[in-house]
Amino acid sequence: MSGSAEADEIISEVIDINDPSVVCEDFGPLPEISIGASGGLVFGRTPFVCGGLDPDSFLQDKCFIPGQPDAQESMIDFRNHPASLIMGEHDEYLWITGGSSGNQELTDSTEFLTPFDPLMVKERDNPQKGPLLPETLYKHCLAKINETTAMLIGGVGCPGVQEDCNKNQTYYYDIEFQTWTPGPELMANRSSHACGTVVDNESGQVIVVVAGGFNDADGYLSTTELLFQDSNEWIAGPEMPFELTDAPGVDTSSRDALILVGGFNFDSPYFKTSLLKLQCSSETCTWTTMEQTLKLGRSGTVAMLIPDSLTACQSP
Repeated sequence: MSGSAEADEIISEVIDINDPSVVCEDFGPLPEISIGASGGLVFGRTPFVCGGLDPDSFLQDKCFIPGQPDAQESMIDFRNHPASLIMGEHDEYLWITGGSSGNQELTDSTEFLTPFDPLMVKERDNPQKGPLLPETLYKHCLAKINETTAMLIGGVGCPGVQEDCNKNQTYYYDIEFQTWTPGPELMANRSSHACGTVVDNESGQVIVVVAGGFNDADGYLSTTELLFQDSNEWIAGPEMPFELTDAPGVDTSSRDALILVGGFNFDSPYFKTSLLKLQCSSETCTWTTMEQTLKLGRSGTVAMLIPDSLTACQSP
C-alpha cells in the first residue's frame, strides 16, 4: 500500500494476507505525497504508482516506484482519481484511464505506461496513448474479468460539485480490439467504489463484485452488487460491515477472495485501518473483517498483490 490520507502519506507498507502474525519489510516511501493516485504491479515485480495530488494539492503527471528517490515517468495528462489495470502479454503496461485533469475538467483519455526495468529486452515506447473511454469519468473502477475482457464500472461523469453525477453505467472492454460495449446498469449509482472479481469456490463461476462508494441520494454506501458469469443483471450481495468509500479492491492470485484495503467514512476514526475480505461459495458471498490491519488509516490509496520474493517477512 502506498499513499494515505493521514500524517504520512508517502509511507508504504506490506502485509501478509495469509498470516496476521507475520511482519514484512516495506518498500520505503514514495518520493512525494500521492493522494488519489492509481497503480499496479508491472512485470509481476515492479510496484508502479501514477498521478494523484502532490503535497500542495496540485495535480501530478508523475509516476513513482516506492523506495526510489525520483519520479520514473511522466504521463501524457495530469490525472487525479483515475482507474487502472495491468495489461500486456507480460504484464508490461499500466493502463491508466480517465480522472480529473485540472480546472475541474474530466477526461476520457487513457494511456499505457511502462517503468524502467533492467530485465526488459525491447525498448519502451512510453507513454502511449490508449483508447478513449466511452465517456469522461473519474472516481470510476476497472475490473479484469479474463484475458480478453475488462469492465468499466460507475464513476463521476460531470466536473465540479454537481448533484446526480454518480453513474450506474457499466461497459465491457474487448482487450484485443480495444472496443467498448454497454453492460448492465448497476442497481445503485456509485463513485469512489471498489470492484474486482471473485471465483465461487464450489461452482467455479467468475463473479464481478462492486462494493461501497458514494452517491448523492444515499451518501456513503455499505451495499454490494454481484454480476455472475454469463448473467446480464446485477444482484444484491451481502451488506458490508460498515459504509466505506475510497477503499481499493485487490484480487488474490487465485481469485478466491476480494480484499478491500482501508477506506473512509464519517465514523471515527474516519480513515480506516481495516482489511475486509469477500469470499463466495455455492453462489453465496460473505464479508469478513481480517485480523490484519494497516499501521496507518488510509483512504484513496494504491494497493496491489505482490509475490513473496519482493519483500522479507518474519514470523514471531
